[in-house]
Amino acid sequence: MKTFNLVYPGNSDFNTSFKSLKEAVKYVEEARNDHSLNGECYITDGFKTLKEYPSVPLPELDFSKIKMSLYQFADLINEADDWDLKFNDIIEHNGWVDTSHVDQWSICESDTQKLEFDDNAQAVVLDK
Repeated sequence: MKTFNLVYPGNSDFNTSFKSLKEAVKYVEEARNDHSLNGECYITDGFKTLKEYPSVPLPELDFSKIKMSLYQFADLINEADDWDLKFNDIIEHNGWVDTSHVDQWSICESDTQKLEFDDNAQAVVLDK
């Protein structure tokens, strides 16, 4: 019985076999649509490459529409190089109070916690 292999160059541990070319193509297309397969790969019958898929970039997530905790928001701020204007949207979307006008260290607060910059310019969550 002929098999078709989905091959990931440089990573032979994750090669997958299929009974038909149609099944392999469907798998790749579905994985590309849900962004679970973004790296370079190709389908082969063991002798020749039948279909190639180049690497594709992940879509940029719109964090301003994602509910998150103040701890997750602090991580996002700390990973950024500069203040992103989307951070203001995140504060609003999550129902927090913008406290950036209070002093240079304040960012925002919820009912029980506040987010502010520490002496090392890192965002930290504190109890109120």
